[in-house]
Amino acid sequence: MIKNNLKSFLIHVTISIISVFVFIIFNSSQAKWAYEEAANKHHNNMIFAAITMMAVAAVTYYLLRRKHLISQGNLYKNLFSVSLTAILGTSLWVVAFSIDRIGPSNSLLNSQLWQFYSAYNGYSLFFLNESGNNNPYVFLAFSFMPTIAMWTGMLRKRS
Repeated sequence: MIKNNLKSFLIHVTISIISVFVFIIFNSSQAKWAYEEAANKHHNNMIFAAITMMAVAAVTYYLLRRKHLISQGNLYKNLFSVSLTAILGTSLWVVAFSIDRIGPSNSLLNSQLWQFYSAYNGYSLFFLNESGNNNPYVFLAFSFMPTIAMWTGMLRKRS
């Protein structure tokens, strides 16, 4: 169970690091649009790219679980064997929420604590930035997606 938790955490960190690099590449230039229509089209394209990135991350969690993690034979043991990622994410969220509920410019992503939390869940950073979401409870929901995706992979038998 401990090996599964460590492996699932390493899978999560790897996916988060790759996602943060993709985020940096996509957001390296801050274009100014001459027309509002072009800005809206760009925004819609970026939202689509962000949702695609989250879907790819979920599928990657699922597939890597099937390749690297061992089923514990029990529904609850399987859940606990991949829960370290969600526990650490929730702990980081609690720290950020209790210390800094809103950043200095009324945007959570402008706060250093929330940026660190978002980097931990790197696959969601692109979506949170592009959507302008400022609800900390939405941020919390992203802590559970990796665990749920890996756990779902454990529910399916290996083929």
